[in-house]
Amino acid sequence: MNRLRHIALLLICSLVGHQLLATMVTFQADLSTQPSISLNGVHIMGPFNNWNPASIPMTSIGNGRYAITLPFTAGDYIPYKFVNGNALGGEEAVYGDCAFGTYRYLQVPITDTVLPWVCYGACDSACTPATGTRIACVGNSITYGLFLPNNIFQSYPSVLQDSLGSGYLVANFGAPGAAVIRQAGFPYAVSELFSHAMRFAPETVLIMLGTNDSKSAIWDNYGSAFATDYDTLCMAFDTMPSQPRMVLCTPTTAFSMLAGIQDSVLAHAIVPTIQAHARSRAWDQIDMRGFTAGMDSLFPDGIHPISSATAQIAQEVLRFLRMPRPQILQVGPDLVAPAGWGWQWYFNGDTIPTALGGQSQVLLAAPSGEYRVAVRVDSAFAHILVSEALTMVVSAEPMVANLALTLFPNPARDVLGWRVAGKGMGNVHLRLYGLTGETVLETEAPTQKGEIDLRQVSKQTLIVEVRMGDWVERRVLLLK
Repeated sequence: MNRLRHIALLLICSLVGHQLLATMVTFQADLSTQPSISLNGVHIMGPFNNWNPASIPMTSIGNGRYAITLPFTAGDYIPYKFVNGNALGGEEAVYGDCAFGTYRYLQVPITDTVLPWVCYGACDSACTPATGTRIACVGNSITYGLFLPNNIFQSYPSVLQDSLGSGYLVANFGAPGAAVIRQAGFPYAVSELFSHAMRFAPETVLIMLGTNDSKSAIWDNYGSAFATDYDTLCMAFDTMPSQPRMVLCTPTTAFSMLAGIQDSVLAHAIVPTIQAHARSRAWDQIDMRGFTAGMDSLFPDGIHPISSATAQIAQEVLRFLRMPRPQILQVGPDLVAPAGWGWQWYFNGDTIPTALGGQSQVLLAAPSGEYRVAVRVDSAFAHILVSEALTMVVSAEPMVANLALTLFPNPARDVLGWRVAGKGMGNVHLRLYGLTGETVLETEAPTQKGEIDLRQVSKQTLIVEVRMGDWVERRVLLLK
């Protein structure tokens, strides 16, 4: 009997590629809450069996419980999954403290260990679902954390999770080698992680793809398909029932031509396409290329960041996610966006052309409908945030007393001219105030036109309020 046990242990060791002098770890999985258990049994898979879902069957203990003991090297970090059956598609997806991405992980202890019972797809024996605001980090090897000493803790999604805390659930859906273009060797849309990301039902999706598409073997042959395939991939997330916030990240700067990656293609083709796509869809965007531009010493192979760089990337993502959304201020017929370094207005989901004021801070809203604005919120990087929608109803009724206010010039520098057209009674009361309501200047005039000296007024966006009897009108004034 002892000889048979010795042979069995040798067979197990040959499966996982370890020597007999190893830590024996017993895994225990409870599938009793599953709708059904495959007739092909329950298996475990990981890098120790090349992620083969059929090569290591677990032993049934009864009542839907399964266990197996395997040898590992103490100190190693082991990702793994339980499989209901013996084929891909039956593997679990796990989120929470016990998981990295959709995988369980274990740091192998020094002594032989029996792990606690856990439910299939959960971190504990009570089948407690992972909770928190769900953020899906979609990407390639840079998101995955390839070549980091321990990507389970050092990848940017992991650092982001630590920074956000227990109220959030950040999942790493980085697929090393994945590209956007479907004709590439490994398109993200057919990866296992894409299907898991969809099942994750995220409330925010951060997409950072495109680096592998710049490879000469892919871009030179199929680059024309990038825009269409990128749109298809993004829309798959945008149309999910969870209605996630979409955040498009440009790829990080490429400091080498590793594996044929071309930074010139990233700079002049892929990044502009992603930015244009975010602009057309009114989605938020993070300028990760600009943010990493000076970090060449933190990318040893020119492509993959070290842990100090992934920490900086995570903190920049955190800073962006914590920025307040732009709020549109309605002032009479004008819509005012917050201060920024560039704007793009939308009407009923479509961009408003530049010729109609679509890229100015103030928009004269003519037709009734839904308005939004995208604002570049950083002077150093092209980070862009999009406001919530504002529904505006433009009245067809004539103004009270048929009076109308004109400001000239607007924008103004030193002097502002004003005129009230129409027949009015009494003095004109003028008040200039900031967007937060503080009065900057107040005066009264006996006539319906005049000038205001602006030389002592700080250069900011102001609101001009004019009152004459019961009539009042407000307009936005930009100062040069």
